[in-house]
Amino acid sequence: MLKSLVRRLPEPIKAPIRRRVVAYGQKVNAPAPLSAADHDHWKRNGYLIMPQLFAPEQVARGAAGFDEAWATRRADDRSLVIDAYVTGGTQRRMHLADAPDEARSEVYKLNDLYLVDDVVRSMILAPALLSAMRELVGDDVVAINSLHFERGSTQQFHVDTYYMPPPPGGQLIVSSICLEDVHADAGPLQYYPGSHLIDPFLNDDGDRRCRNPQELAMATDYFATRCAEHGLEPTTFLGRAGDTFLWHEQLLHGGSAIVDMARTRRSIVTHYWTKSTMPPDDLVVAWGAGHVLQRNHAPVPA
Repeated sequence: MLKSLVRRLPEPIKAPIRRRVVAYGQKVNAPAPLSAADHDHWKRNGYLIMPQLFAPEQVARGAAGFDEAWATRRADDRSLVIDAYVTGGTQRRMHLADAPDEARSEVYKLNDLYLVDDVVRSMILAPALLSAMRELVGDDVVAINSLHFERGSTQQFHVDTYYMPPPPGGQLIVSSICLEDVHADAGPLQYYPGSHLIDPFLNDDGDRRCRNPQELAMATDYFATRCAEHGLEPTTFLGRAGDTFLWHEQLLHGGSAIVDMARTRRSIVTHYWTKSTMPPDDLVVAWGAGHVLQRNHAPVPA
């Protein structure tokens, strides 16, 4: 089925998939279901930690993706796009091939490596991970993007539906896979347990997106006020290599300040939409145990 889908794809995205199609016929053990305590924790807090979901050799392969992407970018950047110089108000989106060496020592996001890398797909579509998300949202999920962070994001507290709300009637769920142990000085993830129960921020058109800096400022003030009213406090996630953090579409979270820029915090963050609500014109491709949204890479400003 996948090969027939590839034949119908536009040429710009056909070739990388054709190069990387992998046969999947081996049997895998059925993932263990989540416990009642896991479900209760998710409902009350809006997140779930899956410790040691990935073995050390899997983590090592995932972490090697950073070195491979940077080392090969001049010869073949695989059309990858990077958001460089994220901190300090100087963020620039560019092709990875055009990124200067110095950009790697700053905060950056490597976008959508899942489109061209089977190792990434095998991790973000791991059967145990998919099974857990299916239980939590009541539907199969589709990976719609991936973000590789080599350092903490330093992003202000936000809710992911500001930027990528799911289709009408659908849900968004997010995973963050730790590719190394997280040090407190490396800008770890922070989040407000229970903040997913706060009524969503709505813009003037009645949806949850933040379309400009003004709406983002309004949403930030809104959640700060509501969290204070409900007595909610931020918590820090100091994960270990192989741990995976799942969070609800309305969980307020962000990246804390990086104390030591020499310390990395390698991770893969992936956003998923529920499959049954995906628009019919979206190209949803089966891969391994799950599904991905096959699309072009993010556009780069001229």
